[in-house]
Order: sequence, then structure tokens, then C-alpha cells
Amino acid sequence: GSERSSYESGSESGSESDADAESITVDDDEEGGETPLTGGEAMLTDMADEDNKALAKRQLIQQIMKDKSLSAGDRNKKIQDVMAGRVELPKVEPKPAQTAPPSVNADNQSEPQKPKKSKRVKQKSAPTAGGKDENNDERKKALQAIMMDTSLSGPERQQRIQEIMEGKQPSQVVPPSSVVEVQGSGNNVAQKVRERKSKQRMKKSAADQDGFAPTNIIAHEWKRKMMDPHPRSHDDLLDILLAHKYRLSLKSPPKQSCFRVVAVVFFSLVVNGVRRTERYHVVGTNDEPHSIAGSICAERAALMQLRFMPNLESITKIVIVTDDADSVSPGMLCREFMASHDRVPWDVPIILGRSVCKKCGLSITGNACGDSMSCFNDTEEFQETQSNIFAMCSTGHEESKYQQYTTPHDFLGTATTLRELFPYPS
Repeated sequence: GSERSSYESGSESGSESDADAESITVDDDEEGGETPLTGGEAMLTDMADEDNKALAKRQLIQQIMKDKSLSAGDRNKKIQDVMAGRVELPKVEPKPAQTAPPSVNADNQSEPQKPKKSKRVKQKSAPTAGGKDENNDERKKALQAIMMDTSLSGPERQQRIQEIMEGKQPSQVVPPSSVVEVQGSGNNVAQKVRERKSKQRMKKSAADQDGFAPTNIIAHEWKRKMMDPHPRSHDDLLDILLAHKYRLSLKSPPKQSCFRVVAVVFFSLVVNGVRRTERYHVVGTNDEPHSIAGSICAERAALMQLRFMPNLESITKIVIVTDDADSVSPGMLCREFMASHDRVPWDVPIILGRSVCKKCGLSITGNACGDSMSCFNDTEEFQETQSNIFAMCSTGHEESKYQQYTTPHDFLGTATTLRELFPYPS
């Protein structure tokens, strides 16, 4: 208890400013040229103490920390003995009292004082207020330019920020045009810049080559489309597009089949006795290790996640898409698993999606070559197609009787129910 109180009072009673506390060094003009102390040693050297006993403990701990012959266990044991008061503390000289300000004689000249040795090196005098403000403004602009430069990687951005803070190369960073536009224009330009950055961020996340796109980014456009006015017949088309969006985010196929399957399971929740109106969903995909007996299908992978839904009411729809041009129905094991699930109704709609639009012939099948290291069609044209998968189907819109609404691509293959897929349950 006494050690903690001395530490707290010492950290609060220091008379130096925070700026001085960051520049703790040791004079190099002493014989032998001592190396500067850093980190905890510097803190122990120049910390205010409540009494001489606390100062003696700190000096003894510092000596133990400098003893390189001790192992980590011995060092910790010695420090514990010092803190517990089981060792004799060295005698220390009391700290000198604070000297009074220099007296002023009749001629208004202060008496010269002898230079006093100190282990603290004071910082250089601060620049004038105007120069300091200019430097801060330039540094702020340079840091803003670095943070808005999307072409930099994480380590490159960190390195440039460090260079700016150290004052090494502030002139090499050129602010992007978006920064200049925001600083020199009104709110309209700033809003356009924010919208453009938001679109670029969403597009980059959805087409990330190094891993999965975040599910909230994938579902964002689908939610916006579902909130827009549209006929009920478009619900299944938009749900299939959502499943395809998840499928196209998988950049590598399973090891055995090299065939991607995605199942999106929609469900309802009851919270405090009230059924929520929002549409919730989980997504699952197939995976096959080297032993095919340990594989799992997309439908079971999605349904397993519902174990973590305490307010689950029932499953309202299941959408399944694959890499194949035509729709593919679930296997017998998946059908039996769904039939035995207590939250899957027998009349639940099961939508099997195609990978080729029935109206305009748009294909999003991908192109797997049989290699588990990913050989999907990755051309710039295909990336543009999958990023605009929710765009209007011109052919389908011409044939639609709902001309006032945007017509999505039609990847609907088969609409069935669990009772039709598994008519003879065991």
C-alpha cells in the first residue's frame, strides 16, 4: 500500500511539464560518456518521491535492473523482496529544497547563479506562435493527405506518418486532389468526395482478392434494393442475387470438388413476445478436406449457425446457388438434415438458383480449372459484371409488366419445398 501511494503522489507532484518529461536523458559531458537512459530506467531516475524510503527503493530496484548477471527469475525475486521490505535499503541523501527565485538588486540586475548539474536536458526553446501554427498546419495537411491516399499499404502509410512526425520528409507527400477540393470548395464538393470514397471502399471490399468480403458489405446493396419499392415477384430474384454475391466472394474452391455451393437461410425472430418485421439471414458454404467423409454441405453449414440464435422463431426461406449454369438440388443427406430440423417447416420455400440469366444470358458461373488454388475467371470484365450484379436487366425490363420498377436479372431455376424434396421421411 505504501509503495503504491508513493508512486501515485510522485507522478502527481512533479513540477515539470509533460513536454519536459518526454526528454529525459543523461549528460554526456561526464567522464566515461554514460549512455542515455530510456523507458523504465529513465522514469526511475527522475521521478518525484514522497519520502527518502521510496527513493531508496527505486534506486535499489534500478541497480537490480542493471545487473545483467541475474536471470529473470532471480531479478523478479529480488524486486519482490525490495517491495516487501525484506532487504535493507541503502541510505540516501534527502532531496534539496526548492531554491528561492534570484534576488534583484537596486540596479534591477539579477545576481548570477552557478550552473547546476542536472540529469535532465531541457528542450529547445519553442518557436514563435506564428511559426508554430504554420508548422502544425503543414503537418496536419500532410497527415491528412497520407490518410486519404488509398494507394498506400499499411506499413507504407505508417512509415510516412512517422517521417512527418519526425520532420524528415514533409515535402515529399503530395496531397491528393480530393483533399484540395474539400479545402477549396463548398459542402457540395465535400459530399461528392465522401460518396466517391464510400463507393470505392465498398467496391474494393467486395472484390478483395486476398480473402472473403465482409458479409455486411455484401448484404448492404441487397438491403437497399429490398427497401426500394418493387413487386413481390422480385423478392426471389433479389435473394438469389444475394446468394450469388456471397458465392463470387469465395476466391478459392473446395479441395475435392472445386465446386462452390452457397446456401442463404432466412429466418424470423421473436423478441419479448413480439415478432420482428426485419428479414434476417445466415450464409453457409460447402467445404471438403482431403478426406471426403469429413466434408460438409452449404445447407448444414448455414443451419448450424442458428444454434446461436436464442430468439429464433422459424426458417422462412432457403436459397441455394452453385457454380453450375443450371440449378442443382440438395443431396439426400442435406434433405434428411433439413427434414429433421425442428425450425424448418415442411412448406418452407426452397429456391434453387441458376448462374445464367434466363432473360439476357448474363453468365456468372466463374471458370474453375480443377485446381484448388483458384482458377476462376478473374478478368476485369468479369469483375465489373459481378460488382454490378444488382444492375437492371435490360431484356427482362422490356418484357416485364412492371415498367415503373427496375427489373433485376432472372437467375431463378426451381422453386420447391422441403416436402417435395423429401416426401417420405423416416
